Amino acid sequence: MKNHSFAFRTVSDITVVWAGWELRMDSGWCPVGNVIPGWDYHTSLEMRTGVDFEHDAIISDTGLPPGSEMLLSLRMVCRDTMQSILLFRERFGLESSGRSRYLPTFTIPADRIAGSFDLRAELTLEEAAADDLSFVAREKGSRLGSWSWRIDIEGSSSRMPVEILDFETSMRASAASEARWFVGWSSKHLHTPVNRQLRLYINQKHTAFKALVEQNDAVVSSILSVAIAQSMIDVVLDDDEMVLDPEAFPEGSLGSTASTMIRLCFPGFTLLDIRIMRQQRRDRYSSYIQATYWED
Repeated sequence: MKNHSFAFRTVSDITVVWAGWELRMDSGWCPVGNVIPGWDYHTSLEMRTGVDFEHDAIISDTGLPPGSEMLLSLRMVCRDTMQSILLFRERFGLESSGRSRYLPTFTIPADRIAGSFDLRAELTLEEAAADDLSFVAREKGSRLGSWSWRIDIEGSSSRMPVEILDFETSMRASAASEARWFVGWSSKHLHTPVNRQLRLYINQKHTAFKALVEQNDAVVSSILSVAIAQSMIDVVLDDDEMVLDPEAFPEGSLGSTASTMIRLCFPGFTLLDIRIMRQQRRDRYSSYIQATYWED
């Protein structure tokens, strides 16, 4: 569990207490750790957790006055399928001597996950009750705390759709004949589901690279994840219409996935900030994406 620090004061690791994760089985709710064994990749996962915190502790940690509006959210992110789902969202106002307890219960569809997935929670500011305090968050969306859990799934599954092709003869992979891979997708279909439009093509000519992909080599998987993420984020930053309304796409669509990628890779940055960074410091821009999508 991690809590990232920024220029303003944030909550400490012990202020917000998260319970363990539970999975609904035939026998009822059962605790799960970092691994869900024996999953068949066809059954959706019904899960729950608990979260508990004292408002006075948040006020003390952050310096925010009572009356400030907060947002607690929980999201599932799966790199293998490039899917992101908002699981829980609760807005609340800070109160002196107040206490909040929640029991987020949610279902993760089977077709949205493979390999492993992250459960990521954030505590963000919706509205501050005062705006003249030093080192205290003021802007809506300021992240005051974040926590992340990785859950591995035992089993085998086709993750993001992958095809092995001869790049010299196939028209589907409109890439250079010597390229190792090619990501096929179109910015014209941003409202359609990711798994229906996004496809990874591997050049069968390069047998050693093809073997590494088929073996799910960690380094190759990371290289491909970073490349796919950057290509999608680049399109979003070039699309003025999408920049104006990045939330106008349904959950699980290409547009929604690309918007989530930006939020995960560049927390605290506006889209204009990211555009400027890409133009002036392309190396720094790419490093943020690599840091997010590289598998350790």
